[in-house]
Amino acid sequence: MRVQNAILVGALIVGAAAVTIPGMVQQSATRSPEADWPTYNRDLAGTRYSPLTQITPTNVSQLKQVWAYRLRPAPGVVVPAVDKPASASEIFQQVTPIVVNGIMYMPSGNRVVALEPETGKEIWRYELPDGLASFRGVAYWAGDGTLPPRILFTSARTLVALDARTGKLDVEFGTNGKADLEIPYSGVPVMYKNVILMGSNFFGPGQRHIGPHLTTNKGEKGDVHAYDARTGKKIWTFHTIPLPGEFGNDTWLNDSWKDRTGNNVWSFTLTVDEARGLVYMPISGPGMNYYGGDRPGNNLFANTTVALDAQTGKLKWHFQNIRHELWDYNLPPAPG
Repeated sequence: MRVQNAILVGALIVGAAAVTIPGMVQQSATRSPEADWPTYNRDLAGTRYSPLTQITPTNVSQLKQVWAYRLRPAPGVVVPAVDKPASASEIFQQVTPIVVNGIMYMPSGNRVVALEPETGKEIWRYELPDGLASFRGVAYWAGDGTLPPRILFTSARTLVALDARTGKLDVEFGTNGKADLEIPYSGVPVMYKNVILMGSNFFGPGQRHIGPHLTTNKGEKGDVHAYDARTGKKIWTFHTIPLPGEFGNDTWLNDSWKDRTGNNVWSFTLTVDEARGLVYMPISGPGMNYYGGDRPGNNLFANTTVALDAQTGKLKWHFQNIRHELWDYNLPPAPG
């Protein structure tokens, strides 16, 4: 479950607290891999399905809390980014932990923490020197045999990599563990092999929630990018408003694509077809909302489900749900 100030879990990990059922047979010391929840949606397909069977509709009412973890700083600790946040409603209520190899990882305001899921005991914590960690979740990269596993998350306009074993910045990534983002993203990165797949917002965690396309037609682009999980370098860019010479640019008549804002991918996370190597992008609408007189044409890739080659960013196919969109019927969730 998601709550404002603490996370509660049961015999099954439910959000971030723990509970047991009286009389329940305890798990063996060897954890089943099925008990993990390794991505925001559990798997890249976005199924959010757990094969665990110990908690059922019959016994769920008997769950009892066994631990809780405080998401806010300790009483008396002053953290300006938490005490007076730029967007107060977005700090804690959307947190979804992940569990990988029996360790829970999650953001917690200005921190990212690793916990024992059975007890809530803190294994390590990383505190940002300023700003906030993602208020939605973190991603796990398993490493490549040379580099260690990493926890990745966004903060403001930065992608941060921690050593998953210690919680320390992994200085081999980007510049001393951080990579600047051309376009900020407040959602959760998705890992496909050694590629970090990102959506796009006009603000990052800790920044004021803004949507310039709501009130204007000009401004920051909504393009999406992918980064190398080993180095933090940008691998590819997909222009959600096509540039001259790119497929779809001719759907913006009178050069109305120029300096256009909107068409960002603000989904909380993305979905990937692992067998085909495709990432699906649910692209939102163009600026400005509710007026299209200055952008004649179908306006690709507004309100479009786009399938890209996850490793190259090459367009594979698209389906435009709404042509020349006017009513803010954009696509918020990633397809499953």
